Amino acid sequence: MNFQKISDKAAIALSMLCVVHCLLFPVLLLLLPPLAGILALDDELFHKTLLFFVVPISVIALMMGYLYHRNHTMLLVGGVGLSLLILAAVLGHDVLG
Repeated sequence: MNFQKISDKAAIALSMLCVVHCLLFPVLLLLLPPLAGILALDDELFHKTLLFFVVPISVIALMMGYLYHRNHTMLLVGGVGLSLLILAAVLGHDVLG
């Protein structure tokens, strides 16, 4: 049970890091354009690295949550969310612009 709590909290924290990055970074760059050259957080490497940590931890947390609750809806929603995250990180810049 302790590992489940840790994996849940890690998955939530990494997901929140994604949200903060996606929502606040563009605003920060608009408000402080000189930081655009200094900050490398818009680089593809950042997105791939974050994805490298988010996906395995989230899959573990989802599977452990499913095994505990046996809730198919939770597993489906989590799977769709992870799929959208992967698609956005992999195809976002090339396909969506």
